[in-house]
Amino acid sequence: MKDYFDEAPTFLNEFFRRRFRMSKRLFLRIVDDLEAFKQKPNARGALGFTGIQKCTSALRILAYGNITDINDEYLKMAEKTTRDSLEHFCRGIIDVYCARYLRTPTWDDLQKIYEVHNAEHGLPGMIGSIDCMHWRWDNCPTAWRGQHTRGDQKGPTIILQAVASQDLWVWSAYFGVVGSCNDINVFEQSPLLEEWISGKAPKVFDFREDV
Repeated sequence: MKDYFDEAPTFLNEFFRRRFRMSKRLFLRIVDDLEAFKQKPNARGALGFTGIQKCTSALRILAYGNITDINDEYLKMAEKTTRDSLEHFCRGIIDVYCARYLRTPTWDDLQKIYEVHNAEHGLPGMIGSIDCMHWRWDNCPTAWRGQHTRGDQKGPTIILQAVASQDLWVWSAYFGVVGSCNDINVFEQSPLLEEWISGKAPKVFDFREDV
């Protein structure tokens, strides 16, 4: 709490964003929204870990790819508690935010996005940019390093494909493709293309990939 959440914390907001991969305001909102992370008494009546501690534990694992016993020293949290917190965090994010943030755009959403792009860039019929980025995987198993390594990258990676609109709202995210693929390979196996081929995508979609 003294490090990040006191009135005069040891580490300023820029350090918080770098280490937690989000702003402190967003972090505290997530803590408040996740019911599973409310502080509760155990069988002996003693209060357990706070929501801030549990969210910190989960985000340290996700942000740095650490093993689950890494929080023993800093948070005094056992490996099983860390693993349970991580699972509850991931499930909680889906349950709480799926309906608003983890959805495909509606027809009304697309019309609004069209209007903005046409006004800003003069590109009618475009909803956003689709592109891929490589995430370093330093702990990649040796047996998998070949398929996750590409010549223009410094080590093993996993690819994220995302579609973002003008307001930086991410409408689609496809993560997990091996790092040896290029953007076209990723697009060919993307759920976006599958939906378009199967006729499930809105008819107003216009895919233009930045290769």
